[in-house]
Amino acid sequence: MAFFHGVKTTESPTSIIPAAPCEAAMPVYFGTAPVHRTATLKNKINYPVLCNAYDDAVMALGYSGDWKKWTLCENIYAEFALYSMKPCVFVNVFDPAKHKTSVATEPATLEKGEVKLSNCDIILSSLVVKDETGSTTYVLGTDYTAAYDEDYYVVVARLAGGSIASDTAALTVDYDYADPTKVDKDEIIGGVNAATGEEEGLEAIEKVYPITRKVPGLIVATGWSHDVEVAAVMAAKAWNINTLFKALAIIDIPVNGTGAPELYTDVPAYKTSKNLVDDLQHVLWPMLRLGETEYRYSSQFAALIQWTTHHKGNDIPYVSPSNQSIKCDSLISGAEDGRKEVSMSLSKVNYLNENGITTALNFSKGWTAWGNRNACYPGNTDTKDVFITNRLMFNWLQAEFILTFWQKVDAPINRRLIETIVDSFNDRLNGLTAQEAILGGRIEFRKEDNPVSSLIDGKIKFKIFLTPPPPAESLEADFELDPEYFNTLFSE
Repeated sequence: MAFFHGVKTTESPTSIIPAAPCEAAMPVYFGTAPVHRTATLKNKINYPVLCNAYDDAVMALGYSGDWKKWTLCENIYAEFALYSMKPCVFVNVFDPAKHKTSVATEPATLEKGEVKLSNCDIILSSLVVKDETGSTTYVLGTDYTAAYDEDYYVVVARLAGGSIASDTAALTVDYDYADPTKVDKDEIIGGVNAATGEEEGLEAIEKVYPITRKVPGLIVATGWSHDVEVAAVMAAKAWNINTLFKALAIIDIPVNGTGAPELYTDVPAYKTSKNLVDDLQHVLWPMLRLGETEYRYSSQFAALIQWTTHHKGNDIPYVSPSNQSIKCDSLISGAEDGRKEVSMSLSKVNYLNENGITTALNFSKGWTAWGNRNACYPGNTDTKDVFITNRLMFNWLQAEFILTFWQKVDAPINRRLIETIVDSFNDRLNGLTAQEAILGGRIEFRKEDNPVSSLIDGKIKFKIFLTPPPPAESLEADFELDPEYFNTLFSE
């Protein structure tokens, strides 16, 4: 030891490690958005976009009220306008360079020097303005200007001093317009691009944590999850995010199309026949309507889970979204041009619940989500998997454990390491118990789980026990008349 004359200090690591930040039930939405309307396409296609506010999402992804074409816009509206929640991540698969249709020599007539083109999805960079015969091509910025109006229609205006004469009225235009109908389920499912090596579609969930530092809690593909292949891949991804994390896939059962259930009694058979029975799937039926606006249920249910977790659970996902208010005034099913209102009594909604399907009920609290049980029920009755709150709690606490103790990977295996992990996580579980977010929990380092052959190979294992409180799904009281109270009729 080197000679020292004086006073000096050292530091030791804190024996208790606080829990790492970990979002509970954060949704990741997959679908299509009108990104051609935004200032740049950089990091907008098959790339996780983290949003904390309505304007974040609109600026990053664009917006349209046509939710059939632009499915992510329904999620944007539900997340920020209906439920005022944050944060969330959007993954857009629409590519303006690929999903487009060309229009040539479309007539356009100037009135007072300008004209609004008829298509609201024109890709502005593709616009070419010509004279009436198509023989002369005018120059942007010299002969004319072109810009979106507030409704995203392109307005072409003549510039004074340019080549378009002041008495010219007739023009022709060529352009490409965004055509999301060319996006198919294969692009939502995605995979790894063989040419670039980039993850696309649902596979892009692998990029969410590395880019945003947010752990996916919910996987949502509104407008697409009714397809059984998409639903199956959503479940597969939910089990294995970054080889570490789990999420819950929110699935819509279709309300129209070939083979779609027409009556509530048909829904359980459809669910089973389409193999919507995964532990990490939560299925919904039918659609919601509020005023004149229709919602695919998943767009609201994902935001409702997040709202419940934040407002009722203090950002811990132990409170069920069931029996929490949703934004609707009726339930609907059937073809788009012939929607029918679905009447659901308590006995009907309970029939769906007993088959692992969440629906909605209009009762003493108004319209509420109704159903606690994941898609695996009734085939799987393990309470850890069955109840949505238990599943979310297990997913969240596992992710939190991983992130908290990642800093200890490659530390020396000694008593200090083991005691730090055991003491820290027991302290965390005790705190959750005090909040009544769990009924109890503990972590143990057991000899039987750690044979010498594992220890000398650098592997240690802990055992964690915990019990989240299941939702009070059924409350019952027995009423009995007590004749003794007749004695109150007689004075003493």
